[in-house]
Amino acid sequence: MQHEPVPSRPTTPSRPTTPARRRSPLVAAALAMVLTLGAAACTDDGDDGADDVSTVDAEIGDPATVESSSTAPEDDAGSTAAPETTPETTPTTAAPVGAPEPEESAATYYMAWKAGDPALASTVAEPAAVDAMATIAEGDYSLYNRCNTGEFGQSSCLYRGNPGTIQFAMAETDGNWVVTTVFFSPA
Repeated sequence: MQHEPVPSRPTTPSRPTTPARRRSPLVAAALAMVLTLGAAACTDDGDDGADDVSTVDAEIGDPATVESSSTAPEDDAGSTAAPETTPETTPTTAAPVGAPEPEESAATYYMAWKAGDPALASTVAEPAAVDAMATIAEGDYSLYNRCNTGEFGQSSCLYRGNPGTIQFAMAETDGNWVVTTVFFSPA
């Protein structure tokens, strides 16, 4: 049995889609939006709810002066009462002073950790480093070799012991060394 070939469908010629043809609706929409926004910005009915603003001629470098006024609310008797204000209180923590040498800052921090004295640690360490005291495993540690030279205002010290290693990173601040980071690595 022989099969007859199936005739193919006639194709309708179509124009190829070019990048310019695909972009033209987008360009038209963008242009319409720009024109609409531009027209809206240019119209002014005179009452936009804002106060009239006057301009002052000034030269660059002239000091600026800003004037403002406010009125206090009147009480029932018609006198002006001072507005109630609540003073803002911001807790202040003294910045760490540090120590003259990196080894001294690390030793002070270590002694504070051994004594459980975060207040002492805060005299030579930033708050995040003081908080890191809780991550150090109990045990005895000692300075491994010595702290590095402190070139470029940075130094580090290692304290080693059976539980692991405590690494101190320090920065020179106002001539003293402050512990900025403490990292504990278990053995």
